[in-house]
Amino acid sequence: MKKKRVCVLGEGGARVVCFLRRNGFDAFFGVPSEKQRAELLLCLPSVDAETGRRAAAAFPNACVLTAGTAFEGVVCAKGLRTSAALVPLLTACAELHGKLRAAEEENARLNRALGELKLIDRAKCALVRHCGMSEGEAHRYLEKTAMDSRLPRRAVAESILEKYRD
Repeated sequence: MKKKRVCVLGEGGARVVCFLRRNGFDAFFGVPSEKQRAELLLCLPSVDAETGRRAAAAFPNACVLTAGTAFEGVVCAKGLRTSAALVPLLTACAELHGKLRAAEEENARLNRALGELKLIDRAKCALVRHCGMSEGEAHRYLEKTAMDSRLPRRAVAESILEKYRD
């Protein structure tokens, strides 16, 4: 399994990085660069809310945890008494973050598919209105044209809508 990348910000971060590395994380200290994309940002208590916000804004795809001042869009981990409590918390956050990313990608894919279906339905309506076809005939025409011309249905639907633009 791939190690989760954790960026640690704040005073005492070097010790936390060593601890996290010993516990199976790919951790580093300081503000991440483009090459050091982090999946998790851990803001220690010494990090003020503004610095945490800037770091979170620089890497919007990272899950942000703070042990200090809470700010919008972060998981606040107050009351961690031992560093050992940090490992299960980061592991759980990494798992949840991965599931959230997968759900967002699936949502985007479904929205694209829905947009394509809406476009195809509009093209079928244009064929019904302007060519006097039934809905079934319009569907068959669109499918057959796409197959015969080796074009995606979306491209055929766009050309139909362009042709019969009101």
